[in-house]
Parts: sequence; C-alpha cells; structure tokens
Amino acid sequence: MDPRLTNSRFPRSRAYHPEWIIAGTSGGANPLWLTEWLCTAMDLRSGMRVLNLGCAWAMSSIFLKREFNVQVWGTDLWFSASENLQRIRDAGVEYGVLFTQTPDRFLPLFRNRSALSQLPGPLRHAERHPRNRQRQINTRN
Repeated sequence: MDPRLTNSRFPRSRAYHPEWIIAGTSGGANPLWLTEWLCTAMDLRSGMRVLNLGCAWAMSSIFLKREFNVQVWGTDLWFSASENLQRIRDAGVEYGVLFTQTPDRFLPLFRNRSALSQLPGPLRHAERHPRNRQRQINTRN
C-alpha cells in the first residue's frame, strides 16, 4: 500500500484500491479521508438519504453507499454525469447512488430527518474565508 494513502485515522478508506483513490483525487485532497472524517460527526444509519453536493468524481458517494448503506444523491456542475454514472455502475452501487449534473436549487428537497447533506469540498473552502471563521462548527475530538 502506498504510504501516502495509509492513515490510522481512516480505517474504512484503507479497503479501497490506491489507484482508484488517486484517480479521483482533486487538488491533492483524498475524498475518502474527507468523507470518513466528516462521517465521524454524523449519525449515519442504513436507509438514510444523503445529499452530496459538489461530489466531483462521485467517489465520496460510492464510499457512503458502501460503508453506511445510505441512499446518496450526488451532484456536481463541473464533472461529467455520464462518466460518474459509469463509475457508479463499475462500483456496483447504481441502485443506491443517484448522480445528476444539476444546480442544487433544482434537486428534490429532503423534508424529513432521514436526510443529511455532505459538503466536504465547499466546507473546506468556506472555512478559509474570514467572514466564516466565527461560524465554524468544531467537529474535532
């Protein structure tokens, strides 16, 4: 295993092939580590619905389906829907991950408590903005 992809803080992520992770890494950020870290602050249960905004190559959506058996709605404006749909099929989770290349204002609203939103990319960028520093949620132990 590539030592750059091994971290004891992220045991679930270790089960994924290193080449698959590297192929879907954008800007140096490991999408599985970001997702696994964010999930420590959420109570995900089988059957829940998760809205994954800005999911890039849908890797975090695939991870959520496989690891937590949740239904994932993934969307990203900049990444190809057809390529992501093929990646989702290749991962064998096409019945639990739905991907669209639609602005979030057009997505169906989740009106009950069984829905959570996952925003690792936008949160990562928003926390750096001075205006948002006082509004950050501390999810570290």
